[in-house]
Amino acid sequence: MQSFSIKQSGWIHRGSFIGGAIMIVGSAISISLVSAGAAVAVLFWIAEAYQNRNSGGVRWKMPLPFYFGFALFGWLALSLAVRSILAWFGLWPIDGVPSDGFDAFLWHLRKGWNTELKDVLLILTGLWTYTHSRDALSRRWLLRCFYWAGVTILVTGFISIFTLHRLAKIPYHLLHGWQATAAARFQHHVGTLFASTSDPIHLYMPIGLQNTHMTYAALAGLFTLFLVFSLASRYVRRPLRSFLDRRFLLLALALVAMGIVLILNNGRSALLAIALSAVVGLYWFIRNRWKSKARALWFPIGALIAVLVLSAVALTIADSSAGRMRETAESLTGEEKHTDYQRLLVWNAAHKMMFAHPLFGVGPGAFSASVERDIIETGESKPFLFYPYALIQRGHSHNDLFNFAAIGGLPAAAIFLAFWASVLLEVLDAGGRGRLWKFGLLIVFFGGWFQCFFLDDEVIIPFWCLLGLVIPGKKRMTPEAQLMKTESKGNPE
Repeated sequence: MQSFSIKQSGWIHRGSFIGGAIMIVGSAISISLVSAGAAVAVLFWIAEAYQNRNSGGVRWKMPLPFYFGFALFGWLALSLAVRSILAWFGLWPIDGVPSDGFDAFLWHLRKGWNTELKDVLLILTGLWTYTHSRDALSRRWLLRCFYWAGVTILVTGFISIFTLHRLAKIPYHLLHGWQATAAARFQHHVGTLFASTSDPIHLYMPIGLQNTHMTYAALAGLFTLFLVFSLASRYVRRPLRSFLDRRFLLLALALVAMGIVLILNNGRSALLAIALSAVVGLYWFIRNRWKSKARALWFPIGALIAVLVLSAVALTIADSSAGRMRETAESLTGEEKHTDYQRLLVWNAAHKMMFAHPLFGVGPGAFSASVERDIIETGESKPFLFYPYALIQRGHSHNDLFNFAAIGGLPAAAIFLAFWASVLLEVLDAGGRGRLWKFGLLIVFFGGWFQCFFLDDEVIIPFWCLLGLVIPGKKRMTPEAQLMKTESKGNPE
């Protein structure tokens, strides 16, 4: 694998960097923009690597997490092949799913590829950032792209608190009117302030430019942890003087605003993941960076928690929408929501698939059909459970580990855990790059116990990109950097 620097010339190289910028910054705007940027970045990268194949230079081995990533999808491909062959010979009979014949074989291959297996291509985005971040200047440039993506997430999220219309659907509304449709639904209303006045303020569940509140919360978590550790690092270095620093105060204001947005967003899985990732990050910083100076953090941590709690209480008291805000606050404290039981039911269905097919699972693309079969079988044996089972979401198991165990069997689950173990080792490496950003990677792990973040392209593409950026590397990373090092040795000045 060849390293690349932002200093290199050539339209192919510049096109690859432009595509990468669109991919990273676009993650806060549109999945279509992300996909287009990723395609340009990766294709130009491959073309450039082929063009420079005989030019020598510094080459590096692929990091361990990427090996596990490819191994995971490789096993899923084998699982899909087994299921497709069984369907070819009529040995996979499920109502509503083709079976018996070559057409059934092709149908299962297409279904599995389009549902889960195509995500293997997303790993290339992580390899792109890895090879392009081997140079310090290139890495800073790419991390700056993440910074502006975070700013976009914050600004669009805060604006979406006050608008009934989803920001991503405004172009559709401009062309088709401003009424809610299946293609352009309204945002969820969460509260009303000053309802007795002539100009009440309606508050809505903020999702920025994303399609779901869980996707928004996960992406916002990346920027939230960056703000947390940026502020903490500045404060630890200069506890008293930091409050006179304009940048410190601006970051603090951004963190409070992001906290309010996340409270109203009500993405509990992501909020829990952000909190746990922050704990791991604090442990790493205290152990490797701050040490005894970390005692100064008690005051700002307490102040931040107090501000967020008071903000939540104030919004709850001021709300005049029949307790809607109160329901949101209660759900954040552990109160059960009406959809929580569905997770237990779909987890149960995933476990049945895993134990019924422990080696290869049901295969990519077969989860939904297998759940429907389980609903029918459960309804026959336990009729009182048929109705709640029939309401569950069937596309995935709302748990990344259970989902891979269901579609790929126990080997897929083992590879998935090994992948996360390798990621954790990279994150906890004291020489890691992008230390203010890297703990955001763990949001996908912790949140993945209650959501299938690993199947969400809007979340997993930024994840792979960030993973490639923060993995540790040697200082002499590119041919340019190596040349500069050699020249400096020959010139004492």
